[in-house]
Amino acid sequence: MLGTEAYTQQIGKVAYAYNESNGFLLDGVETFLQKFGWQGLLDEMVNTSHGKDLTKQIKAYQASINDKHKVLVVAHSQGNLFTYEAYNALSSDMQKDFEAISIASPMKADIKAGTDRVDFDNDLVPRIARLGASSPNDIKNNVRVVNWFGQYNPSDSDYTSIYANKPTEDYTAISNIDKIYTNGVYDYEAQEGGVDTASKVHAFTFYMGHPLGEGDAEIIYDPFTNNTLVDGSARIKIMQAISTKLNKLGVCEDKCKDIRNSIQPIGGIIEVSLRWSDPSINMSLSSELGIKDVSASECSSMEHYYLKNKDDVSIGVYGVSVNSSGEVSASSLPQRVILSISTPGAAKVFDFNITAADMLNLGHVADIEITKQGKIETIYTGNNSSGSGDNNSSSSSNNSTSVVIQEYTGKDYVNYVYDITSKLKQAALGPLSNAGILLTDAINFENTVAFYESATSGGGSLLTSGVFYFTSEALSTLKTGNFYVLNVNGGNDIDANDDGIVDTTSTLNLGTIHAVVDEKTLKNENFKVNILTEVVFQLTKELMTEKLNTTVLQEQLDDISTRLLIKDVNGDEKIDYEDILAWQAIRDKDKLLKPYNRFYEPIVQKIYKDEYIYDNVYDLAYGIYLKDTVLYVKDGTIQGTLVGNLDIIKNENTINSITLSGIGSNDFEIDLDGVIRVIQGVTLQTSRQAYYSLNITLNSQYTATLSIDIMSRIMSFTDTSGSARGVTLSSDGTKVFIADGSSGLQIIDISDPINPSIISSLDTPSYAYDVTLSADGTKAFIAE
Repeated sequence: MLGTEAYTQQIGKVAYAYNESNGFLLDGVETFLQKFGWQGLLDEMVNTSHGKDLTKQIKAYQASINDKHKVLVVAHSQGNLFTYEAYNALSSDMQKDFEAISIASPMKADIKAGTDRVDFDNDLVPRIARLGASSPNDIKNNVRVVNWFGQYNPSDSDYTSIYANKPTEDYTAISNIDKIYTNGVYDYEAQEGGVDTASKVHAFTFYMGHPLGEGDAEIIYDPFTNNTLVDGSARIKIMQAISTKLNKLGVCEDKCKDIRNSIQPIGGIIEVSLRWSDPSINMSLSSELGIKDVSASECSSMEHYYLKNKDDVSIGVYGVSVNSSGEVSASSLPQRVILSISTPGAAKVFDFNITAADMLNLGHVADIEITKQGKIETIYTGNNSSGSGDNNSSSSSNNSTSVVIQEYTGKDYVNYVYDITSKLKQAALGPLSNAGILLTDAINFENTVAFYESATSGGGSLLTSGVFYFTSEALSTLKTGNFYVLNVNGGNDIDANDDGIVDTTSTLNLGTIHAVVDEKTLKNENFKVNILTEVVFQLTKELMTEKLNTTVLQEQLDDISTRLLIKDVNGDEKIDYEDILAWQAIRDKDKLLKPYNRFYEPIVQKIYKDEYIYDNVYDLAYGIYLKDTVLYVKDGTIQGTLVGNLDIIKNENTINSITLSGIGSNDFEIDLDGVIRVIQGVTLQTSRQAYYSLNITLNSQYTATLSIDIMSRIMSFTDTSGSARGVTLSSDGTKVFIADGSSGLQIIDISDPINPSIISSLDTPSYAYDVTLSADGTKAFIAE
């Protein structure tokens, strides 16, 4: 019956009440006699079956009401007449607990005052029954003209007379449309005289013959255009009527409302919530952080975790997963699923439009990361003034800067750093919306046809755009231990500059990025297809032939990963290909060995244009690289003094020569290991040269004269009290931040190179060995 599965869960029982057929002729006579009340003749002709059917229905309704249940009958065609008789046979007290909905009713009167009626405007039976009466619930149907009587005049719009103005269209099942729509041509001859009796549908015959949502009954197509004409319009009206009547009876809606109102999630400093549209779908939320206080039920499609107090916070990485179980009917899709995660320092909402049952198993969706570290706040504290006091003398004032370090101690949660990261399968230079997905075997991949095709999700969300899924059928074809190549082509990058804000205009991608992924990862893990996976693919694709050795391939994947990364990405305390699959441009650029803007951005731009990238990729992984360096010396440094050692990544290349050029370069010498000293015969003094900018040129057997501007500055200022281990220059070049070993953080103003000065000297609890600045330059982070 109508929506059986959905209503059984909430009502408890759905049953059929039907009358036995006595054949077409007697059924028609029975209907006529019921309508016009010739009971004597009715008793003589069909008394036995009619009486049995009516008695059975009356007893069923009485028994249900006596058991303190309510009764709602959805009556079709002649069933309206039986329901009318049954209703009038009930006592007045029982009638209060009885409601009905009339579909294609042959009755002019209602079963019960206020009964909802739903018909098609071209259904002959209810139209004859209600000549002259309004039909507010009639549903327009645009399949084809049916000439019930004589010739139809399309200009007529008045339906008050069935003989003068016929119903215009017929509602028919797809199987009947096929009879008149042959080879793309509408067959008028087949319609002459009527296709057949069954095709002139008495409204909802096909709906009543099949539960709504099953078979071909719900969607009807125009035979001229093959476009959808009726898409659940009848279902919607019937369901609305059912909901109204159930609410009137105090059934289902009140029950569920009470249950929902009783659900009060416990608030806390951290909350993880999952909501979806249909309670009949079995979904589950799993969070490694917090306590589960709300679980889904037949009336509630929500699950919730919470962490109540700040004292419960601990440093760590906590996974959040979403899964489903059981079968999902097509009528329950599409489904909206919303995962929300809230912490004191970060909050994100994942809003999914689920269009296939396989997509409900989202798996590992996100991580909540909690860290604890020092924070530096820059505060401007008034003016420093200097002047002679003479009325004619000038005075100057400059804002002085003091820096305050707050060390995170105790259990005060506001001092923790929170981050929420997506762990979904996602294609991203920035998220690639509506890109094509192809999955092929890695063995001989260039000559292998893709065995799975799909697309990434669209939309304007950084979290849920560019997401892709694999069907259970596709995953079942994967072979244990095998490698596969995932191909992502086209689409639009919605955050091309990786600033975490959706671009006003997306960037069209004409190229392709790949990821080499093994069977286990495809089945069990979420990962990213990104610029790093493309770099690795370019440098390993020659191994993916018919003679592919998976061990050699894995070793190559891991080796290239160590050439690209200097920090662990996935938290397993090692660098390998799993880190490449977890890498995200929006948050992991600082984990790259080489600067993203200088080395990766040009490759990304070429991919957008579908240009050749292999040479850039090879140089990225195997070329010589000189890390950015800031060097300094104190005033009066003599000849032969060690200035610094350049950090050169040789990548098995042999360096034949290194030369220095630039401002003041003649004061220094450099050897093949990158060690810089003050040249013989020179003493560095401010009066001689206060500012140096060096350019380094390396020449190797593979790379012809590689020139790199390393932003080297050698300045004259007093020595720091500790042992400088790490140095970072502010983006405007006016300050140097020094991790000064046992002396903590030193901040030096170099806006006047001739007169550099330490403007802050701040101790840290432990030995400071490195320092880096936030992207906006307002915070410094110290490694101890």
